[in-house]
Amino acid sequence: MIETYLLRDLAEIDRCGSFTAAAKALFVSQPALSRAMQKLEGELGVALFDRSGGRTSLGPLGRLAAEHANPRWRPHALRHKANR
Repeated sequence: MIETYLLRDLAEIDRCGSFTAAAKALFVSQPALSRAMQKLEGELGVALFDRSGGRTSLGPLGRLAAEHANPRWRPHALRHKANR
């Protein structure tokens, strides 16, 4: 079973556009966030990120997974729900 914090973290990386910005938003270190995403990739058995050119970005499967992560973990979805 995939732990929900992994999906929340993936959604935050997607929202922020980088590991560094997402780590700040989540109040965790960048290495801890990287380890969490390696764990998620291991559990899913697929590469979620393109790691090339010294930069890591969401790959096609990563974007798809982030889009389908439970919306309640997506910060902008929480804000939208709270404004209703």
